[in-house]
Amino acid sequence: MLGGNANVACPFCLAAEESVDHLFVQCPQIWKVWGKLLQWWNLCWVSPATVVGVFSWWLGTKHRKLVKKIWMLVPVVMLRSSWRLRNEIVFKGNVPDMLELGEVVKVRVGDCVRASLPSVNYSVHHLVENLSQVLVCI
Repeated sequence: MLGGNANVACPFCLAAEESVDHLFVQCPQIWKVWGKLLQWWNLCWVSPATVVGVFSWWLGTKHRKLVKKIWMLVPVVMLRSSWRLRNEIVFKGNVPDMLELGEVVKVRVGDCVRASLPSVNYSVHHLVENLSQVLVCI
């Protein structure tokens, strides 16, 4: 329940009412981060309008088995990292840094790969900085 004075504006853009789809997909600031993450994979896209649409598109892509495991980490880490940043803004008064969010997502994906896929013999730094080369080798 929100009080009558509650701010319901998106904490990233302050231009629209916060909703699940706006916060995670439709917000222009978040959309830029999604775009950077897809560039990291050497892809471009037309962003789906909903979180469900993002997952449907993401699940529909074709990759080799090990690459697919890494690929599937990206939207989960992006959504979780966006939510954490949102809470830091709302509850701690932090200023949103969307460039940093994109880098945080990449590093967290790299951390997850290192922790859950021991057969991938690359450092987090190498995964983040040279993803396209790494994907060719695994």
